[in-house]
Amino acid sequence: MADRLKSAFLRTAVATAAFAVPLLAAGAAQAAIAGGSPEHTVNRPDLVSATILSGATGGGGSVDYCFDKTLANIGAPTTTGANYKLGGYRSANSFAASSATVETAITSTPPDSCVRANFPSAAGDLQQYTIATVNALTVEANGGVSVASDGNNPSDSTVLTGSNSHNGTAGFTVAPGLLGVLPDSTTNTIQYIEDKNIVGSGVNGPVFGDFYFVDAAGNVCYGKAIAATSSNTVTVSFAGTVCTSGSVESVTNAVRGGEFAGAVVAASDTSVSNVDNEVVVPNPPNVGDPTGVTAKPDLTDVKLEANQSALDFTFNKEVSPAAPSVACPACGASEFFADMSTGDEVEGNAATIINISTTSTTLRVTFPNFGDYDEYVIGGSVNGDGVNFGGAVETGSGNGGVNVFNTPGFAPIDPPFGNAGAFSKGFTTAPDVLAAVGSKTTGVVTVLLDQRAFVDNPADISLFDDTGNSVATAPSGSVTLPAQAAGQQSITVQFLPGQVTAAANLGFAAGALASALGEPGVVMALDRAHAAPPPYYACQYCVDQFSVPQVVSLTVTSSIEHSLKAHQKSLSRKQLATRTARLKAASKARLSKMRQLAAKSKSKSKSKAASKK
Repeated sequence: MADRLKSAFLRTAVATAAFAVPLLAAGAAQAAIAGGSPEHTVNRPDLVSATILSGATGGGGSVDYCFDKTLANIGAPTTTGANYKLGGYRSANSFAASSATVETAITSTPPDSCVRANFPSAAGDLQQYTIATVNALTVEANGGVSVASDGNNPSDSTVLTGSNSHNGTAGFTVAPGLLGVLPDSTTNTIQYIEDKNIVGSGVNGPVFGDFYFVDAAGNVCYGKAIAATSSNTVTVSFAGTVCTSGSVESVTNAVRGGEFAGAVVAASDTSVSNVDNEVVVPNPPNVGDPTGVTAKPDLTDVKLEANQSALDFTFNKEVSPAAPSVACPACGASEFFADMSTGDEVEGNAATIINISTTSTTLRVTFPNFGDYDEYVIGGSVNGDGVNFGGAVETGSGNGGVNVFNTPGFAPIDPPFGNAGAFSKGFTTAPDVLAAVGSKTTGVVTVLLDQRAFVDNPADISLFDDTGNSVATAPSGSVTLPAQAAGQQSITVQFLPGQVTAAANLGFAAGALASALGEPGVVMALDRAHAAPPPYYACQYCVDQFSVPQVVSLTVTSSIEHSLKAHQKSLSRKQLATRTARLKAASKARLSKMRQLAAKSKSKSKSKAASKK
């Protein structure tokens, strides 16, 4: 593990050195997403920022899209709302404005360079989006010509300033995530608190049967009805529900509360629902163990296997993998899931014991083509009701000879994985461009991506000169995507040397690159109502993640090697200057300390001399 981590850090360090990628804090404002250098042209409006101005109660609000040149207020298409979009961390999540106006009444630099786009309440919470995009040929520089060859903007994206989304960071998904639960014994209800606003009613409203609690004996109780919803909470009634214990129970018995996949949908991304999730009840009745442990096998930990090829699930009892049977068709590896930041879940295809004792068992679960999408995995979950089905069954003397299955559970995978370190504001689930360097000697353009790309469309990759006019489109077969493990990736695009020499920017149209998240084989649609017997799904929405529009400035050098050496030389000078400054500071500190000691010694001598007199 240590060697692999070291390699990952080295890959990042080398890529950063070669491309001089700026290190930006989350939410830092810059023109390009993912920390990339923004496009710069001499006569077109280049997108420089997008800022949330206000959020309306119930969703929607206004966003100012600002450019680096004064705009010609010519009406449509500048004022066509559909040309201004917000995008979520899930790259396919896009919502268009309903109207737009050129801002002439506000102070901007240069004057009249911003457009205010208004989004309806159906957009949900604007702060949950991460990027903003403007369609091509939407705005025109003042004095420009309303044709594609002069004066108009390309399609480009920028960071959404004012976003407070944490999607893409460790342990979080684009769908709602469960933060906590609050039982109410007087009404026999539990309030489930999500980390983002949800759809409160209608076809995408909460599904009561997907909420549950577990008692100390390991029995599972399912929701009976939705009692109330608010911006980010769901109150579920358990009055009259018959638990797996065979009786009706009060929520005062709950030690853990959870929600199965499909329970809730985010207001700002209605195409995905939550992954399996659960939390410990505050002050559970078994107060001697506040971790929510039960009398049946509970999931305690999930780790990414050292070779990043599987997930290791640890239970707190001696268990073995459950096997499908006529009596239990839902038992087995299909009840284990890899939970991803995209809101997807992929079910396991095999489970084996790798470590076992009387107090703990670790099962290694494999997933189809796991190495193609493991960078998305933020945790693992297992379904089970302790009585009728599950992924693991208790063995040894503790089960009394009766099948005792695991309780439902979820655990995030340990850092530095679990999408740890991802930069939510300005990044997407698709490959995003961090930097581009072109060689005028070879014509090769090397592009640093924030994650692996598996699919490319060269026709959507173009060179532009400093006026924004097209120099060349990448020919068929010109893109090379090296095979590698999860992490930043350097790809190459082959142009002619003369084309690179004339270029100043590199553009990627929507869908130019894509990840490989699509699960091969049969993919069933999510059954949110659980009308069919479990397993309810093979994968929720496992589809490739396609890149969003980006235009970044291109660094053109005589060779990539020369650029790297120049940067390393600059870095060496900087390191030398830093070292010199530290030595000077240390020398100054030592001198000051010596003076203090000398003064103290002199004072003692005077005191001794005075005492002798």
